[in-house]
Amino acid sequence: MMRICSPPRAARRALAALAVAALALLGSSERAAAQCTGDCNGDRLVAINELITGVTIALGSAPVSSCPSFDINGDGSVAINELIAAVNNALAGCPLGGTPTSTPTPTGPTSVPTATATPTTPIGGTCGNGDIEVERGETCDDGNRDEGPGDSCPANCHVATCDPSGQEITADVQFTTDPGDLLLLGMTLFVRYPDGVVDVPGVDSDPAVNEAVTSDFFSVTPNDQSYGLTTVLIDPFLSGVGAGTAVSVRFVRCAGAGAPSPASFTCTVIDATDLDTVDVRDQVGCSVVPR
Repeated sequence: MMRICSPPRAARRALAALAVAALALLGSSERAAAQCTGDCNGDRLVAINELITGVTIALGSAPVSSCPSFDINGDGSVAINELIAAVNNALAGCPLGGTPTSTPTPTGPTSVPTATATPTTPIGGTCGNGDIEVERGETCDDGNRDEGPGDSCPANCHVATCDPSGQEITADVQFTTDPGDLLLLGMTLFVRYPDGVVDVPGVDSDPAVNEAVTSDFFSVTPNDQSYGLTTVLIDPFLSGVGAGTAVSVRFVRCAGAGAPSPASFTCTVIDATDLDTVDVRDQVGCSVVPR
């Protein structure tokens, strides 16, 4: 893992680390409903470069005018609870009923791709019609065949249950960049894992999930959907992280299931930003390597 630190002041680096660590610890505790906090460009999505903008505002390194949607209470500053609300929106999507901020600042990408891994248990052609057809093996149906951040029903309309066996397996989520010396301030990854074979301890962003998802280089805010895991990763020093292991995930193995194959795990880069907060998702790839 290559890490190159620019020479920001020690105090600024400490404040950045504190701000991002607070996001990781408290990222599931609050949600702003009045507007989509952190949505700088008004596209109803919160991208990683928009989260970075919020952190720089909180540190006093950028004006609130660079993304007014972070300032929920209109006090001219960005507090930790406002950063937390933005992280929640990045993980689960903007809350219903919110309205885009006026005069949006174009700091984020205009769209975020949806992870659409090939279903491992194809259901009939009616999967995605909004009706849960138990006779066809469906356990959920949200009206689409998408899967990814904020989508609790996978593309096959079936989430397999898992009876923990007591055995565990750890997988490393690795990322590559093109060019190879590209440094990232942060990214959002979606890991699709074989439900019914392995599972992440806990649900959503509870303490068990936070304990199971760790990184040596990024501050991590995870959200588990029982078939896939979304992680928001931010460099706490805002100095840039090079290609390597982004995050490690501790899975529990399900009773009666065989060992998962490496091919049964997939990874999708939802978004990524470089040192200049430019969207570089097309220059970043990721994969899952079980140990």
